Amino acid sequence: MGFKVKESATFDEKFKKLIQNGNYEQIIFQIMKDSKEVFPNQYEYITSQGNGECDFVEKGSGKKFDAKLPLTTEQGKLVGSRKGNLLKYCQSINKGLEEFGEYIESNDEDKFENITLYQRIKELIERDKSDENIIFLFTYPVVFDSGESSMILFINDSLDYFFQALKKDGLTKNREIYVIYPNALRQLVLRRLNDDKREYIKDRYLSEYISYDMEILSKEE
Repeated sequence: MGFKVKESATFDEKFKKLIQNGNYEQIIFQIMKDSKEVFPNQYEYITSQGNGECDFVEKGSGKKFDAKLPLTTEQGKLVGSRKGNLLKYCQSINKGLEEFGEYIESNDEDKFENITLYQRIKELIERDKSDENIIFLFTYPVVFDSGESSMILFINDSLDYFFQALKKDGLTKNREIYVIYPNALRQLVLRRLNDDKREYIKDRYLSEYISYDMEILSKEE
């Protein structure tokens, strides 16, 4: 038995400001301060980064964090440039998500390495310093995650697959990988992929720029 699901996105005209350098970092910082479980401590936002400093530091321990938007250069231009096109941006995002589905159907390892989203995540991690933990902010529901009783338990979780591949490639040694993404319940999902620690908080930040709705149309036998 499966489900037919209809998803829709509503963009505010200031959506492009979300991806501009500095704006999404501030949003991540506010989310970290709201968190009680995944980010339970106090953090400092590093405003001066002229020498390649990280974005956030945990007070006391000095633990470093770097913020990332897992968008390709093309996707960034589709949102941020004067000639941007949000429809093409959505199509590009959907195409990337479909690539994972094609891999699951085929179980072809060569197809996995060619998944655009995985390639971009891997590239961003490889660029960073080895002592910096990474926080990826997705502006869309990268997986079907509807809360603590989520159906994600019964479907293939692309983020878990990506983490296992990163681990195999030696990119998670001595560092933690975090992801933040919205769901259709007006929540933000905070996850530490190393141990799949998960937290759901009210979305008071991304919904200002974009919101999502989901409707289950019917069941498929």
